[in-house]
Amino acid sequence: MTDRSTSGSRLPGRRPLSGARTRILQVVAIVLAALLVLVTFQKRQLRIEVVALRDTVWRYVDLPHAGMVVPPFDGVTVAGDSVTVGHLRRGARQVLFVFNTRCGNCLVTLPAWRRMAKALEPHADSVEVYGLSLDPVPETRAYMEEHGLTFPVVPFHDERMQELYRIRGVPITLVADDIGAVEYTHIGSIFGEAEVAITDSVASAALK
Repeated sequence: MTDRSTSGSRLPGRRPLSGARTRILQVVAIVLAALLVLVTFQKRQLRIEVVALRDTVWRYVDLPHAGMVVPPFDGVTVAGDSVTVGHLRRGARQVLFVFNTRCGNCLVTLPAWRRMAKALEPHADSVEVYGLSLDPVPETRAYMEEHGLTFPVVPFHDERMQELYRIRGVPITLVADDIGAVEYTHIGSIFGEAEVAITDSVASAALK
């Protein structure tokens, strides 16, 4: 009988890789590593773009901007006059300066606001200028006297109304038409070289 035992026989081994095959595998490994780096970089760039887009949308949605509509409200100026903010006779405009008495950027902006209000005085039949103060009347009155503010200022304390006007910080310069549709906004201080351009934009929106 034939002995079919495999005892003592060798299992077939792997053939050694040729030099060309080794180089091919090395190139493939390098390409895969490069692709991994590229994909990681693209994911990072995409994440940055998504964050930037989210921030842009947040700013547009959550801050005052041209095209939004502000609701009207009845108020009484520091001087005791009854006014309506956010709604006017047909074709008129309102320019609103939103501030508080502790804001350093508001203080820097006061001279520009005074000049804007003065420049719009000849158009008082079609343009109303109001300050909106986030502070109580006594503090606001003292602030107006100290800094020579002559345009009417309306206390603006209603938190719900502040939300509807999207007040997240001050100073804010805002121009609205007769139905409360916002024509122009500037968020932040106004001074120096930028003042002329901003003042021109406010005047252009207010005198349409």
